[in-house]
Amino acid sequence: MATGVLRLIGVLGGICLPVVTAAQPVAVDELIRSLKAEGYECPSDQHARQIDSFIGQALPIQQAFYLKVRKAQYLACGGRLEESAEILDALLSVTYPSDDSENLAYALYLAGIVTSNAEQTRRCDYYRAAEQEALRVDAPSILLGAQLELTSTCDIDEDNIDKSLAKLYALLEKHSSVEDQAIRSDIFNNIGNLYAILGQHELAGDQYLKSYQMSQGNYTGETLLTPLFNAVTAYLKSGRIDQARSAMDELIQQNAQVNTPLTNAWVQQAQAIYALHMGNFQLLKDSLVKWAVFLPDLSHPDMDTMYRRMQAQACLHERDERCLKDYLTFELQDHPFEQSEDLAYLRLLIQSYRLLDQPENALLVFDQYDRVNKHLIEMQQSSSKILGVAQMLSDIVELESNLEKARQEKALATMRLVFALALVGALLGLLVWLIYRRQRSHFKRDHLTGLFSSSAAVERLKRFGRPSVLRVHALALFNVDGIQALNPEYGPGSVEVVLQQVAEKLQQASQAGDVIGRMGSQEFLVCLYDIDEVRAKNHLERLYLALTESTFDTVSGQGVNLSAQYSVMILDEAPDDVIALYQGLVEAMAQERRMQAAQQR
Repeated sequence: MATGVLRLIGVLGGICLPVVTAAQPVAVDELIRSLKAEGYECPSDQHARQIDSFIGQALPIQQAFYLKVRKAQYLACGGRLEESAEILDALLSVTYPSDDSENLAYALYLAGIVTSNAEQTRRCDYYRAAEQEALRVDAPSILLGAQLELTSTCDIDEDNIDKSLAKLYALLEKHSSVEDQAIRSDIFNNIGNLYAILGQHELAGDQYLKSYQMSQGNYTGETLLTPLFNAVTAYLKSGRIDQARSAMDELIQQNAQVNTPLTNAWVQQAQAIYALHMGNFQLLKDSLVKWAVFLPDLSHPDMDTMYRRMQAQACLHERDERCLKDYLTFELQDHPFEQSEDLAYLRLLIQSYRLLDQPENALLVFDQYDRVNKHLIEMQQSSSKILGVAQMLSDIVELESNLEKARQEKALATMRLVFALALVGALLGLLVWLIYRRQRSHFKRDHLTGLFSSSAAVERLKRFGRPSVLRVHALALFNVDGIQALNPEYGPGSVEVVLQQVAEKLQQASQAGDVIGRMGSQEFLVCLYDIDEVRAKNHLERLYLALTESTFDTVSGQGVNLSAQYSVMILDEAPDDVIALYQGLVEAMAQERRMQAAQQR
């Protein structure tokens, strides 16, 4: 199942149906109105029971179709994808009467959502059919959902990755208002999907996290947790353990409110992947035991595949040959290694064959692993376009082509001179710009820690706009005590070495858009941009604990512990007088010190 599994899954709530005739039961009419009122929410358990009670009755074909699709949606929301797919396959296998409702478009879109990743061609065919039907009946929400999936998972290759990303960012710019937060969440989730395909997992994790942040207040239940689960797995693949752990803590906390078989399975799947990454096989086995409890309530082929893989990893660690033979026999039937581009799966097969003393098979799988790995490296090279490098080269080629056309229209010698002068001028301009940028960047950075200088941090903070709805900017001033006393006790240079480690801890915990500046010799300003207030306070508390509970190495090799104080300010508006805000933080910290001194007397 795609990583965008539950995104936009509620657009069916806005579908228009023909008016119910007087001869039809009033209860059906009321149920349909109630379902439509739910908007982007998945149907409730009560609605599902009501739908079941009417599906077997003789209803007009449009109403019967609508209720069956809502039943399929309910099953998909609960992770019962195979059952959902059976309903949709039955509906789409017969000719549906053409009308102006969105029923068929949504059924096609949902069919793409519930189709397994192993059937990529079929999934994409559903999305293309949904796109065409949505255009026909003018269903913008379904059209957007289908186009997002096509752009981020189907219609991409090495030659148009940059175009796919450009489309998604263009959609972000188009849907920039506060009312479009749910749509922006879906777009960020699909940008994450695109980065993941490229192997840019850290970038993917950042996009998934943005999607989750924008989902708050717009989505609930499984729909809310989808991008958060994606963020955990993406950060683990990129080796960003701190970010993965933070996202996992948030997933566990949010799941306490949702607590469905699907979300519980997500939590255990995330913990199993984390345990494998950390080499904690006891935690892996514990997670597998808990994970297995929820699988009977689901029909989720991709999750079942991942569960069997994690089991095989545990068997590999325990050198259980019988277990590995059973895994290979079962898995290779549905997932032949010759057709797989999953490096983790291929690596597991190689390790299993080596343990089973089957070097010939291990070599065959290794050849496939090598081919896939080389292809992935080529794709990652192509992804440099996303960072603007290849696009810049493309622009240069286009410029040269235009100059060639102009040269043909004028005298050859004159045009060569013009081109040469233009090229020299451009190179000189580029050189001047690079020198200026380097000097400017050097001026804006603290030479010791690499953090923003005090003036640069203030300027960055002035650029903060108003935070999003239900979000804030959080400012904190940290003062680390005892820094200046390190040199006499532990040797010259200890102050500099420890300050660099402090800065590194602050940088590792930062996210895109955050500002961290060194305001004084041992004073650091941390500005968290557009964040949930509770998460902001928890994050700053973790920063404080990281500074006070960590051991920092000195020049002599001895470890030291530091004490610190910090003051916090929460803003729900754009920063007005930044200097006054900073002074307020300084005064708050001074007041706290005075209170502590008074208590000690």
